[in-house]
Amino acid sequence: MTTAAYLSIILAAGQGTRMNSRHPKVMHKIAGLPMIGHVLGAVEKAKCNRVAVVVGPDMDELSSYVKSCNESAGIHLQEERLGTGHAVLAARKDLANNPDKVVVLYGDTPFVKPSTITAMLDVLDEGADVVVLGFEPETPGRYGRLVLKNDQVVAIREAKDASPAELGITLCNAGIMAFSGRNGLSLLDEIDNKNVQKEFYLT
Repeated sequence: MTTAAYLSIILAAGQGTRMNSRHPKVMHKIAGLPMIGHVLGAVEKAKCNRVAVVVGPDMDELSSYVKSCNESAGIHLQEERLGTGHAVLAARKDLANNPDKVVVLYGDTPFVKPSTITAMLDVLDEGADVVVLGFEPETPGRYGRLVLKNDQVVAIREAKDASPAELGITLCNAGIMAFSGRNGLSLLDEIDNKNVQKEFYLT
């Protein structure tokens, strides 16, 4: 019996300049472990048997740490930081291997639970093509909004691109996304940068 291929793509190219540190943001420790270490542990427990990590230039410390945790992890370089969609496409080589399912996470979300990842993958089994994780913060502010129609997500609108009505939505994008790997790469290639920030959004 062939084992299903579950690919987790962890975005970790951000510099974290606001932290005023020589270390990549995701290498800062929480409970004795780098933030990305918690994320790597979560995807392993969620049975994601393929891992790809997207790093930025001059992040040898991060790349070495990832390999120490998972020798088979793919390390992909995002030369320019042009948005989340652009970052995911940096892992094109792993995406081209036709995984059954793909989950995209951020390296600076150390509290993500394996059960959350598994639940999202289970929804794909029920027939969904894309699953996004939402939450309702007290102050939605700068978070992207999840636009629903008949309880289905029809759009994810970044705050800077949202209309006044959309800014009134309280259900926000947590950033974690899962999708079927069947057409994942071809759909990602259709992403454009027609937005206020001129970035290639995964959303």
